[in-house]
Parts: sequence; C-alpha cells; structure tokens
Amino acid sequence: MTSLVGLLWRRARPRDGAACVLTFRGETLRGVRGRPPEGIELSVGCHWTALATLFGPEVKPLLGALMERGEGFHAHVRMAAGDLLALEGQVSGLCALLSLRHATPGEGVLHARLEELASFATVRLRAERCPVAMIELDAGGNVRWSNAAAAPLLGAAFPGSDGQLLLRNPDGAALGWHAITSVPLPGGARLLYLENIQARVASEQALQGLLATLADTFAHLGEGLAIFDRERRLSLFNPALAEIFGLDAAGLAARPSLREFLAALRDRRMIPEPASFTEWRDKLIAATSSVTGTPHTEDWSLPSGHTLRLTVRPHPDGAAAFVFEDISRDVALERRYRREMEQGQTTLDRLSEAVAIFGPSGRLVLANPAFCDLTGHGGLADLAGSPIGAVLERAEAHLGPAPAWEECRSFALDPGRPDRWDSVLPTRTGGYLMRASALPDGSTLLCLSSVSAAESAASPVTARATLSRAS
Repeated sequence: MTSLVGLLWRRARPRDGAACVLTFRGETLRGVRGRPPEGIELSVGCHWTALATLFGPEVKPLLGALMERGEGFHAHVRMAAGDLLALEGQVSGLCALLSLRHATPGEGVLHARLEELASFATVRLRAERCPVAMIELDAGGNVRWSNAAAAPLLGAAFPGSDGQLLLRNPDGAALGWHAITSVPLPGGARLLYLENIQARVASEQALQGLLATLADTFAHLGEGLAIFDRERRLSLFNPALAEIFGLDAAGLAARPSLREFLAALRDRRMIPEPASFTEWRDKLIAATSSVTGTPHTEDWSLPSGHTLRLTVRPHPDGAAAFVFEDISRDVALERRYRREMEQGQTTLDRLSEAVAIFGPSGRLVLANPAFCDLTGHGGLADLAGSPIGAVLERAEAHLGPAPAWEECRSFALDPGRPDRWDSVLPTRTGGYLMRASALPDGSTLLCLSSVSAAESAASPVTARATLSRAS
C-alpha cells in the first residue's frame, strides 16, 4: 500500500515548484525554502518533533525514521483546518529534506478513497472480533456473512422478528437462549445481532422457582405478607394479604406500586385515619429505606374495630417486606385483662382488711390502701414490684418484730408449701391475724385482720375463733 501511494503521489504531484522544502541537519531545522502552507509556523533551529506535533501521531514515526535512519517517505495528512497536505521526505547528502505542499484534487480523491478503505477495514475487523454474534442473511434467509462469535450458531433456524429464542441446530441440540435483534438491509437482507442470555435466563428461571417456593411456603401463613422490590412495586404476596384487606388477587398480581397499594387500602378504609394521609404515607415509605435495617412496627386501629400490627423490614438490596398481623383478639384479651385487673383493684381498695398479692417470684403485684396504711407504706406506687422480703421488712419496722414475718416470707417462697398458713401478730393495742393462701398460679394472697389485745395474747386458735365469730 505504501509503495502504491508513493507511485501515485509521484505521478500526481505538481511540477510548478509550489512546495515548501525544509532542510534538517541532524535533528534541527536549518533552512526553509518556499512559503509554508497556511497554519504551519516554523522557526529555524527548532527540533523536528515540533513538526510531529503539528502533523499528528501518524506522521511522527515517519519523521523519526527519516531523521534517525535516513528512510524516505510519502504521506498525506489532514490538517485541523481541513486542508490536505502532501509530505515527501528524502535524504540529500548529510541533510534530510521535507517537502510540504497542498495536495492536488486528484490526490484528494485518492486519499479519501484510501481513508474509506481503511475505515471499512477497521469496521470489518471490529465486527469480526466483536464478542456478540453477528450474522448477515440475504433475502432468502441464507447466511452470506458472519463473524467469529457466530460460528457455533451457523445452521440454526433464525426467526423473522426480534425477541428471545432458544436456538437449536439441525439435529435439535440446544444452542442456548439468545436475545435477537434484526436490522433490515437493502434488498431484503437482514443483519442479526445474537446476544447469549443463557446465564440470565437460567437466573430468571431459578428466581421464578424460588418465588414459587416462597409463595407456596407463605400461602399457609395467617399473617399477610407483601414484598416490594427496590422500585417499590409488589413482587410477592400471599393469599392472607388479599383476605385481610379484601383485595382482588388479580389486582395484586399486576404489581402495583407501594403508593397505589396504600391508596387502595385507604379507599377500603383499611388503614388508620391520620390527620394528614400524605405525611403518614411518606413516613411509612421512608421506613422501607432504613439505612440501619431496623424493623418499623406500628399498630393500626381500623374503623371496623379490628387492630392490625404492621412490621416493615427493609432489606440491604433495597427491597422491603410488609407483614400484617391481625391482633384484634390479643388486643381484646389485653383489654379484658386490664378491665379485670381494674375491677380486682377496685374491690381490694374497698376492703377494710389489709390485703396484698405477691407473684410467683415473690414480688408485689397488688395491694389495697388498707395494707399500705397498716404496713407504713406511702402507696401502691411505692410498693409495686417490690420483693416480699423488703415489703415485710418495712412492715416489721412499722408494727414491731415478730416471728410471723419470717414465717410469712418463707411460706411465700417455698415451692413445696401447703395451701394455707396463718399466725397471730401481737401489738400493743391488740394484734393482727396474718393469713396467707397459695393461689393456683404460684402467687400468694396475704391478709391481715385486726384482733383485740386479750385475744392476741391468747393462742392463735382463740384469735382465729374470735375472727370466725366476728365474720
């Protein structure tokens, strides 16, 4: 190609002497004969590499070979302004000569053609080495060109439209899944791009299998489950979700966004009634993007009277799981328990007899005002949760020492105790009959009843008899 260019250049070069000749001795410019082309500024004494900077990287090795080894050359270079220059390098004695001139129209046509051929060769090389399979088909569907990556696919039947297809060879053996893109060419020909997506399809199939397994697993859960992907679209749900909220399973299968899902719940009055729905919704959506991954929990008291507990669990990959649990029964039981506790406390408060209940661990659960006053405690708030030892120790300091205090403590903490225990606690003004009973759950009921001084000095049997007659 170089010899051809040189021959054509010599035949086409002008003979009017319009060239500018640069004379180099060693590696330094020593003389300039003629007028340099426009845009090229030279000064005697400059190094030859200054020209290489002007002409670009393609000319630099040619100039280097001329200066260092005396190798002549012919070349054309396109300047930044668009002008095409013809360059000829040769050796004359101890000097290197570089001729510069504007190319003739014929040289311009020849250079453009050579550039086109070089560009075509570059494009063809890129296509050959492209890792994506490329196949050109004629109007009859016959292969007339293919690159190296398409070699394993030759012989397969190719579709007439774009899409994903499992290709097979004539023997029926699978060649893998490919994403096919068809580009029409003149004359009815087509250029096919075939991207191997076997790994992607296998991953999608594995994911679908996993989702099916998860769906089967979660189908038996009583809690409603909704998993939103990183785009906040519903990607998985179980039947309980549709049952709890009365939603259409087909609508859920359409993968609504989280905003659309919450709006549907609002329309069905299946969410709380906040002062600002927008602020509440945005706060809930923000909980799905928690950086710490801490679950967000809130209870929904619905207008229907039901209570749902929502737990939002953000995941590191950007997804978020919503778990809806119907806790209406638990809330009702808790309310009933509180009501019964309040009724029990009210009943105890109205008794004149001092009464206290200690739990299985020996800590105070309930006490009435009479017990607090008798034992020298300020009120139930000071006693709540106190161990029986501390409660009886303060009572002993207030009423006076007696063996009955230690006996009562031992009874309450003894796992093998009898059902009942009683004793008389004498005082200066009379005394008190202490009675303790073991409750079914392991708790202890303690009662203190007042007796006279004469009765407390007698035996406990007499005191008990007196109390029995009084009752």
